[in-house]
Amino acid sequence: TKEDKLLFLVEGTKGEHASYPDMQKAGIDTRGAFGPLLYELRLDGFCSMKTRSKDGLLRTKTIIPQSAAISINVRTSTHTAVRVQLLDGVTGLPLPGYTLAEAVPISGDHLFARPQWKGASDLAKLVGKPIRIEIMMREAELFAIRVACHIFVGTESTVTL
Repeated sequence: TKEDKLLFLVEGTKGEHASYPDMQKAGIDTRGAFGPLLYELRLDGFCSMKTRSKDGLLRTKTIIPQSAAISINVRTSTHTAVRVQLLDGVTGLPLPGYTLAEAVPISGDHLFARPQWKGASDLAKLVGKPIRIEIMMREAELFAIRVACHIFVGTESTVTL
């Protein structure tokens, strides 16, 4: 939708499945027992990774970014934030300029939050290089990481996402 929500229109009932004839036989007023229902779900809201009162760390497989753009779909509590760190895809070590210490915290409810670091605002310097993404979170829910990439397999990328 225009508001970046998924909408589902369904027909619903107040009774159990196939109970309508039994309701009528029992003399129950069935007017208004059926009707359309509209369910709403946030974009990418089918599943998520959620942390509660302890720190959680999510690490992706090694990918090769094909563009500078990166965004995350995330919701935090009012007093917490998530931070994004990038690792060398081969060694697994944090990349200078993209560490947790240099990450700008992201708080609130965002469908397309753009991770930033004190020295960088995108992946421009890392396009074509193998990296891993780490997200440190507490009392937060992560729905999606968006980046145009190839999956890194050994020394070659073979799968386009």
